[in-house]
Amino acid sequence: LLTDLIWSRIAFRRFLIGKIWFLLTLLIFILGQAILPRLSGGSGAADEGSDDLTVRVAIFICRCFIYACSMLSLISSHVRHALMDVNRKRFVSVYNFRFPAYMFEGQALASLFLTFSLVGMFIFEPILQCSADQANRDRLFTERCGQIEDELVVYSFFSLCAMLSYFVLLTDLSVFSTQVSAYVLILHRVLVEVGLSVFALGFTTLAFASGISSLEQANPDFSGIPSSSLMLVKMVLRMLSGEHYELLGEYPVLVATVMLYTIVTAIFVLNLLVAQLNCSYSSTFQDMLGFA
Repeated sequence: LLTDLIWSRIAFRRFLIGKIWFLLTLLIFILGQAILPRLSGGSGAADEGSDDLTVRVAIFICRCFIYACSMLSLISSHVRHALMDVNRKRFVSVYNFRFPAYMFEGQALASLFLTFSLVGMFIFEPILQCSADQANRDRLFTERCGQIEDELVVYSFFSLCAMLSYFVLLTDLSVFSTQVSAYVLILHRVLVEVGLSVFALGFTTLAFASGISSLEQANPDFSGIPSSSLMLVKMVLRMLSGEHYELLGEYPVLVATVMLYTIVTAIFVLNLLVAQLNCSYSSTFQDMLGFA
């Protein structure tokens, strides 16, 4: 009763205001990174689209908002929590390395990852780099100048990481539904099972790719361990066209090896993962529902 009273009278309003602000930040981030750069027919930040000055100004405003209102706020929050843990000597040891304890509470790790992603975006921000180039003075807030092609790739990677981090942090909204909250908690519990299955798949793929590379065959899709691993994973995920399978027919031993790999992975490993997830979900759902 006391917990419900504190939640309904004090914590709920503060939590709701914080999440509304977070949603607004996420919408502005999506607008500045995924929508506006494509309005002029471009394919993203690295394209020569977005020639419209209005679009470029809007992108600049969105990114200024993100850096000023989201990045600086996150940095301040993490520094404050880290200093509090240092003063209280609250640390968690991981492989003999000591980290502030707050990093392992709730979604602090995802928030820290988002912070580093935004800092990386700010460092490689193409608008700032192009504005320093005298040749682009006539194109205000442009993202495209010939000297920063490599930086654009790094910037877009940080942008991808930040976008995914925002959506991971958005799962906090699951508290408004007991069913959804229980589902999210179960997802956290079964991540270990998924990790083990991914490890088993990677180990099996590496073993078969190494074996295939030692075969006497000239199939260009299996010319080495990296290319063989890629092709085997694509087979499991059903991403290959029929042309690739036709080339396999020239080498019977290669066909037999690929068939054995498919049996081991698609039939055994992946079905075992489904069975593990089913059992884990069934055994923990009732407990997680009460905990949620």
